[in-house]
Amino acid sequence: MGVLFLIILTNPLFAQEEVDHQRSLDEAIRYYHSGDRASAMQKLLSLSYNESAPAQLRLTANVYIGEIMYIQGDKESAQRLFEQVLKMDKNYRIDRFRHPPDVCSFFDFVKSYVNIPEPPKTVEPKESRIPISAYFPYGLYHLQHGSAWKGYGHLA
Repeated sequence: MGVLFLIILTNPLFAQEEVDHQRSLDEAIRYYHSGDRASAMQKLLSLSYNESAPAQLRLTANVYIGEIMYIQGDKESAQRLFEQVLKMDKNYRIDRFRHPPDVCSFFDFVKSYVNIPEPPKTVEPKESRIPISAYFPYGLYHLQHGSAWKGYGHLA
């Protein structure tokens, strides 16, 4: 059974599928950079909704879709897509060398309110009694200032 599993994993058809997804993403990025946003959007959407594609490629496709929407002026859709990316992977970091600075700053803005850290848990203090030694200073004070009975009373 293990040999059959090994043969299936090393089959070039399975590796070819992952390469095809990467090739599709690269082609969509080329379309986007050449100014053909409609073709880029079509390729990116098909990759984004393809369940057989690796999750990282789908996240990257969603970021590029959000970037196209942001550049076209549809900031609400871009915001929803960036939120979706961050809900799928809360530690996703946008590549600042591949995306314009205004898109990166908008992504960071969305990330700032999507990934709000939880406040630290406070430990409720147990109800504690004041230790007897806390009253010693009162007794010492009275003993030093001539009130022996009050001093011994506080020390007791």
